[in-house]
Amino acid sequence: MRISDLTYIDTAGYSQGPALKIASLEQFIELLDLYEPRVVYRNVKGGQVMDFIFPHEGVLLTLRSNYFKDLVEFTKGKDAGFSDGKVYRIALEAGFVKFADYQEAEELGLATYKALDTYRMIESLMEGHKYNTHDKAHVHLLLKRMPAGSQKKDKDMWSTLRSEMKAFTSTKKIPQWYKIGLKDINAMVNFIKSNGKLVKIAAYDAKSKSFMKAAAGINRLIVIDGANVAWAGGSGRDGDKPYANNIILVTDALKKRGYKNIQIIVDAALYHRVADMDVYKKLKRRKYFHEAPAKRDADHFVINYAKDEDALIVTNDQFRDWCKDDPWLKENISNIRVTFMIVGGKVEFGSELP
Repeated sequence: MRISDLTYIDTAGYSQGPALKIASLEQFIELLDLYEPRVVYRNVKGGQVMDFIFPHEGVLLTLRSNYFKDLVEFTKGKDAGFSDGKVYRIALEAGFVKFADYQEAEELGLATYKALDTYRMIESLMEGHKYNTHDKAHVHLLLKRMPAGSQKKDKDMWSTLRSEMKAFTSTKKIPQWYKIGLKDINAMVNFIKSNGKLVKIAAYDAKSKSFMKAAAGINRLIVIDGANVAWAGGSGRDGDKPYANNIILVTDALKKRGYKNIQIIVDAALYHRVADMDVYKKLKRRKYFHEAPAKRDADHFVINYAKDEDALIVTNDQFRDWCKDDPWLKENISNIRVTFMIVGGKVEFGSELP
């Protein structure tokens, strides 16, 4: 919130009182609680304002509310980047919590945050797997979304693909940027059968004309939130140190349970904090160990990796701040998060681990 969003006007009716000097929105809210001013909404050219009348202080404070319903909504909307209350409420209904996301969706012609999230995942698959059309990446995404141990008729898969294409926009028209290469259901089936990576995700049974996804079990990809694991048992302050050996303990415990597809992602800053640098250096040589770029939060990469690769996350972090901005994560965190405890050098996992 910028103080420039507030305008202060001394009124002739209360000219004998001192002018209020407000340094921040927090101070303004304190004044509201203290003096309980009268609030008047007025429509003006180009928007709406809220008048806060402080009779004892001799000041009328006018806030450019721009159709926000009240100060709480105004504050939340402004913090999220919105300048218009009507737009803010429309965005919330569509699942958006940040103006930047809403604006990006508007430019792409996407009607909801879910559509924007799907778009981003499709673009990620396009880049990562070098697909030449969006519908091929979309099929890849649909196969990944299939629950472990489930099956889906090819005609239903085709119907879902066509439906989601149109669901991108409120006009029910496929966006111009969406390139199509699969002309019919047979083209889709042949594309999947000829792609080695997709066959591993879900095999095609010609007899039942269905895609079959094996139960995940020990074949499920797992990403370890390295920093969270390293700090396990410590408070992160008062002289406590993270331990790279914790990461090794968790990795070895997963391997003993049969898991082979394991990746570790840590913050670059962890290198400068660990108490057992010699262990960290050994761990760093492992092919499945990854440091996030300097000054970038590793959580971003952990979460996106789980999204893109349908992976479980071993962490005790609930990612509350990330869930506020990511509806997909908020909906799925309980299904992809695996908790743990390290006691006396032994690792115990929560019941979430298959």
